[in-house]
Amino acid sequence: MVTRMPYLVFCPREFDFPRNNLENIFYAGSNIQTQRNEPAFPWDRLCAERRLIYCSFGTQVGRVPWACRFFQQVCAAVTTRKDWQLVVHAGDFCVQLKEIVPSESRVTIVRTAPQLSLLARADAAVIHGGLGTVKECIWHGVPMLVAPTGHDQPGNAARVVYHGLGTTIEGRRATAAQIQEALAAMLENTLHSMQLAYFSKRFRENPGMTTAADLLETWFEDRQAKRTGG
Repeated sequence: MVTRMPYLVFCPREFDFPRNNLENIFYAGSNIQTQRNEPAFPWDRLCAERRLIYCSFGTQVGRVPWACRFFQQVCAAVTTRKDWQLVVHAGDFCVQLKEIVPSESRVTIVRTAPQLSLLARADAAVIHGGLGTVKECIWHGVPMLVAPTGHDQPGNAARVVYHGLGTTIEGRRATAAQIQEALAAMLENTLHSMQLAYFSKRFRENPGMTTAADLLETWFEDRQAKRTGG
């Protein structure tokens, strides 16, 4: 008899699509490291009266050839709205983006960012859809505009849309006008607020820091019992 190996999923079950067969699929909780050292940030540049948009493509942004152009379009989308402000975690494109985008008080471009602290203050996030960032947005109840670049990100983006936690955009071809329209609609969508409140609560109730090892141990014990007829 062929035994299927277990799938260990590092997020709560609620974030997945509905499944009829959960055999060998184990959900290990949100697994977010909320206590961590974060880089310095010029907090004095942020205005409490403006809505904060956080934009990040994660630590591997340098591998996305169209990321700098997309960041530029996000900057253009935000600067035409005087009631918005933007932080771009630009990574390897930091210097290049600063040369392209005019110096403007409502846009802050940084190489590294204190993501958790910024998400705690953000009204929306423009992201690539990596699972870690998606989970941190959910934890802080931040609606997401997801522009997937590859790997697991299209699947994560589909789950974001399915559960009403945000929307998607084709980052490679997106214009400033399209990004602004998507953000404006997302910020006013009460469904996103309600869904994020529910999911944030579930994520916080199921942090899962010690769950993964317990799940695997249980699986191996059950497998051994079946082999021995116990």
